[in-house]
Amino acid sequence: MKIFKNLLISLVVLLSGVTAAGDEFSDGMRFMDEDDYGQAVDAFRKSATRGDPRAQTNLGILYLNGQGVQRDFKQAVYWFEQAAAQEHAGAQSSLGMMYTTGKGVPKDYEQALYWYQKAAEQGYAAAEFSLGYMHARGLGVEQDLEQAFHWYEKAALRGYAGAQYKLGAMYSNGRAVKQDHEKAAYWFGLAAQQGLSSAQFSLGMSYLRGEGVPRDILEGYKLILSASFNIGKKSRDSRDLVRYTLTGEQMDENQKFAREWQPAGV
Repeated sequence: MKIFKNLLISLVVLLSGVTAAGDEFSDGMRFMDEDDYGQAVDAFRKSATRGDPRAQTNLGILYLNGQGVQRDFKQAVYWFEQAAAQEHAGAQSSLGMMYTTGKGVPKDYEQALYWYQKAAEQGYAAAEFSLGYMHARGLGVEQDLEQAFHWYEKAALRGYAGAQYKLGAMYSNGRAVKQDHEKAAYWFGLAAQQGLSSAQFSLGMSYLRGEGVPRDILEGYKLILSASFNIGKKSRDSRDLVRYTLTGEQMDENQKFAREWQPAGV
């Protein structure tokens, strides 16, 4: 009976620790939503020290970005490693990024590939995108555009905007696949819908040129205008050039759109 009682007490203590870790993680997420990063750091740290891989990953991200705490790449790596050892895909992908960029650790493309692969095996889209990037650039592996396309496609089908843009670019340029402007516009469109400025710009240019979509100067201008709030001079210069091709009626409509349009989140 005494053994059973001790076992029960141990179980209660264990469960209370798990509950506390979960509550602290939830508190951390709430503080993040409120942009109170200092409080988020405190909450995530408490949960992370109890072994919660989600909190460990988020704490690593806060150290990486210097939000609520002094930026410290080595601390970011430490917490990513703790979570990655528990098979947390986000931490594994983040650790791969640290090895790719040499932040907090020596730059090591082979290690980066190892961690991206681990995360990609769990279907983590950001890691699949990163594997595509590594193969496209020949980082740690022989350059292989077909493999790059393979990984970009996997991430794109999961809705990852950066990968959708890369697929569009590969179809537009005919790299590793047969050139197909309709497919390029399709993937640019999906990424543009998520607010990716580079995709908005590319889709806008597709409309201006009539590549893969019916030529539509006004629609192209609108997309480039949207992108210009984010990507600066390249799109602004193109926007100025487009003005010379607009009719008076289109210019009036465009100016109305520009007055009413606000970037997402404003």
